Amino acid sequence: METFRASFTGWRISSEGYRVKGMSRSSVRYEDGQIKLDVAAEMLVTRPRGYVIYADSIPLDSPISRKEVLDRIVRAFASDGSRVEIARA
Repeated sequence: METFRASFTGWRISSEGYRVKGMSRSSVRYEDGQIKLDVAAEMLVTRPRGYVIYADSIPLDSPISRKEVLDRIVRAFASDGSRVEIARA
């Protein structure tokens, strides 16, 4: 079963080896080994806190599928009660 821990620098670190961090009001960083993706996002101003993630900002030629990156981001933020909405063009 996947578990998460939070670092003092804001990363949500998965027991599966990847990590996710809200970088600013407009991006989320996803890292898995050598894979580093900056995903366009907007911080939600409602409660519970969270992000709107723009799915189309994940490159189609990424070594990991867009769906898997989105699923992992959602799980990482959900681990601390944050809300995630996915927006598609």
